[in-house]
Order: sequence, then structure tokens, then C-alpha cells
Amino acid sequence: MSELEIHRPKEYPTRKQATDPISGGATAVLGVVINSGAGFAQIFTNPPKGLLNTTMAIPRGFFDSVVNMSEGFGSFIKLYGQLLFIYARQSDI
Repeated sequence: MSELEIHRPKEYPTRKQATDPISGGATAVLGVVINSGAGFAQIFTNPPKGLLNTTMAIPRGFFDSVVNMSEGFGSFIKLYGQLLFIYARQSDI
């Protein structure tokens, strides 16, 4: 029993980063279409939640487009062969 070590599985990122600003913007536009369609469909099953999801689809899409396009511009640095500084995720907040 003294030879056993605690096993911790490796963590993988569950979200793929945008590779350029165009694909990042396109991902955000598709997200708006999907979220608004899902929110509209939820209106018939759960009206308050469906209305909330439908109205929040466009502001969430603007936020996602800014985030995805900035990730895409950051990926340009990698495409040109330069080192990219990756910020550590804050977990002690």
C-alpha cells in the first residue's frame, strides 16, 4: 500500500480556440443563430426561459464575436512563427 500514488487525470481544454478572426467571427454568428433558434423553440415548452434565451442571444453573440476575433488575431502570431504568450487562467478568485 505504501507504493501507491494518487492518480490525477490530465485536464484537456474543452473549447477550441479560433484560428483566425474570420473563423472566430463566423463561429459567433452561427452561435447567435443557434441560440436564438433554441430560445424560440423553448418559448413553447418553458416561456420565461425561452424569452430570456431569445433576448440574450444577440448580446451574447456580440460578446462571443469580440472574444473569438481577439483569439483569432492572437493566433496570427502563431501562424507567423512567433512565440505566443498564453495567459494563465485565474482560479483563486
